[in-house]
Amino acid sequence: MKISEMEKRAMKLFSLLSNSTRFMIIKILRVSDENVGTLAELINKDESTISKHLRLLRDLDIVSFKTNENRVIYSLKKRETLKLIIDAMECMKRTE
Repeated sequence: MKISEMEKRAMKLFSLLSNSTRFMIIKILRVSDENVGTLAELINKDESTISKHLRLLRDLDIVSFKTNENRVIYSLKKRETLKLIIDAMECMKRTE
C-alpha cells in the first residue's frame, strides 16, 4: 500500500504541530495578525527562530503574510488547523 501525497502532507502537518514554538505561533495568530518581532516577544524566542518556524508554516499554507509599510504581518490562513487542534485536545481528554 502506498501513501498518497495528501496523506504525506497530513503527516507533515502533524509533525509541524508537534513543535511547541509553532503551536504557540498558531495559538497567537488565531487571535490577531502579528509581525515577527511581536511573535518573538510573546513566545520569548529570537526573531530568526520565529522566522524559521513561520517559513515552515507558510510552506504548508497554514499561515500567510502581507507587507504593511516596512513590516511583514503574518496571519492564520488555514483556520481549519484550529479545529484540528481542538479535535486533538478533545480526543486526548481524560475520561473517568
